[in-house]
Amino acid sequence: MNIENILYPIALLVFTLLSLGALLSMKSLYRDPKRLPIKPPAWWPYSKKGWRKWARATPTFVSYGLPGAVGAAIGEYGDLSNPVVKVLIVLSGFLVSFGFILGLIVAFSGHPKWLIPPHLR
Repeated sequence: MNIENILYPIALLVFTLLSLGALLSMKSLYRDPKRLPIKPPAWWPYSKKGWRKWARATPTFVSYGLPGAVGAAIGEYGDLSNPVVKVLIVLSGFLVSFGFILGLIVAFSGHPKWLIPPHLR
């Protein structure tokens, strides 16, 4: 047994748990300015403008984080000869691509406004 056989499932589990945690705390992340502040925290290495762009796009993470984790798990542990598994992998890949592009649009254009937390508009 090599290290990749151990680390990949652990990383997949951690990413899935982080995605579920983001999904469950989405409402408070969206509404509470203390959870997603306007000013960048001390650990943020880039500019204030960069922080605002990243913070605006944070709610879109849910749209591609969980489908990405589920798709990776299905791709790794599913039966790839089954057509249902292939459709689920393609669907999760589409959702990941759509969510990532939506996050870029929200970060750089600031639209649609309903996806941006009210205190960051």
